[in-house]
Amino acid sequence: MIADSQQKAIDGLEEMKKKLRSPDALATVAEIEKLMQAAKAELRRRVRAIVARRARSGLASRAGRLPTLLKLRARETRIMRSKGGKGGGGGETAAGQKLDQLEMKEEENRYESGAKRPIRRRPRPRRSARRF
Repeated sequence: MIADSQQKAIDGLEEMKKKLRSPDALATVAEIEKLMQAAKAELRRRVRAIVARRARSGLASRAGRLPTLLKLRARETRIMRSKGGKGGGGGETAAGQKLDQLEMKEEENRYESGAKRPIRRRPRPRRSARRF
């Protein structure tokens, strides 16, 4: 980081200051050190501002993507239900499929409107797969 490099330069200046004897040279080095400290403080302030700005924009970006991700998750759940019901031998009834469609519409409406209440699901009787 640049501020760390600036601190190393200030440390080097301190070493050089120990070797100086002339009052004019010491005054010049003191002035240089003051300017270097101010530059280091400004660098750190700007880095903090950049980090804060990136953090805010990152949060806004993530918040904007949340509704889309929730819709995709609901669609994935619907697809997994439809695939899971067909593989066991039975398959879903027309009423079960209609119930799934209604639940999906409720989920989509909830995500689009930003509602916080959970969806109540009606229990469905499980059908056992018959094997011959």
